[in-house]
Amino acid sequence: MAICIGSQASGTETVTLGRAREDRLQMKDGARVYLEAVEGMKRVGEHLLRSQGMAWQDLDWIIPHQANGRILKRFCWLVDIPQEKAFSNLEHVGNTSSASIPVAMQEALQHKLEPGQKVLLLAIGAGFTAGAALVQITPEMLRASCLLACNKV
Repeated sequence: MAICIGSQASGTETVTLGRAREDRLQMKDGARVYLEAVEGMKRVGEHLLRSQGMAWQDLDWIIPHQANGRILKRFCWLVDIPQEKAFSNLEHVGNTSSASIPVAMQEALQHKLEPGQKVLLLAIGAGFTAGAALVQITPEMLRASCLLACNKV
């Protein structure tokens, strides 16, 4: 239905990415990155929802980046939605990094989602970039998920 992405230049001193193989992503202020990640998800989600004439309460599900439970809990508290509305599979798959949303979406399609439901996918990257996609579940999405899960593709 709709997509929104955003980033902010502040924080460049907080997260660095080295140029050589041995210089990996380094976060120099984890607490700040955590707070910015949650705020970034909130900002991009609100912007997208407003552009569609919607509010958090209009969503059936939110499937956020599955980095850790603290981020999910704080995010739900900030936007005042029940934690049960945020699909999480952290307990049994852990942090699957950039694959967390597709993995969670596949699982939600198999076990939770129904045709017509509105789902907001929310991504964060190193705390200072964020993206959101609003989708409405279709029967075709559920069938494709089942076929993939059953290895019939």
